[in-house]
Amino acid sequence: MYRVHTDKTVVKVYDYVDYQVPELKNMYEKRMQGYKSMDYKAKDGGDENSSGQQMKLF
Repeated sequence: MYRVHTDKTVVKVYDYVDYQVPELKNMYEKRMQGYKSMDYKAKDGGDENSSGQQMKLF
């Protein structure tokens, strides 16, 4: 969970996944569900086809 601060207007989360390792892929998919439940939006990829790309949330 991020820390709330009155001067903070943007929250950035950088998350990485190694799709070659099934356990890491599953953990990543669970984290994405958590991000979605907090109304975070994924930018610049966020799927298996964007392998090797950095993904920004929001």
